[in-house]
Amino acid sequence: MRAINFRKWYLGDMDYSPGIWADGEGQVLVNHYFESNHEGRWMQYAGCEDKDGKAVYESDVVELRWNRYVFTAVVKFGEYEQDGSGFEYAPSPCYGFYADAISEWDANELGKRIVPDYMVTASLRMFDGIKVIGNIYENPELLEVRS
Repeated sequence: MRAINFRKWYLGDMDYSPGIWADGEGQVLVNHYFESNHEGRWMQYAGCEDKDGKAVYESDVVELRWNRYVFTAVVKFGEYEQDGSGFEYAPSPCYGFYADAISEWDANELGKRIVPDYMVTASLRMFDGIKVIGNIYENPELLEVRS
């Protein structure tokens, strides 16, 4: 079973101990702070670490590597469709943590597209390498599409 951890963005600060956690036996514990303070944006731990051992959370901006492709994406949680076949098959409906490419039309120095269609939204487990480079709240400039 994976760890159940949260962080919270509230009034310009990221709190990595917002008052909800799991005790290792499957019980989720909540303290008074959590019960009385629902404001802000809650983000769940994705259950994996990046190549440097840093925990990956919802709303993180990550650099992803898969074969020869390297691109940036935002970590999200919820329903998504994943192809994985290059449109050979119909996409499968999925639910969980996934990467959503910031710009599906990013190109390398030769002008070749670096985000294949079937990787615009994909499970985090699909990638060879993940590196957290920031998050959408503390580093909004990372969401800007390169020209």
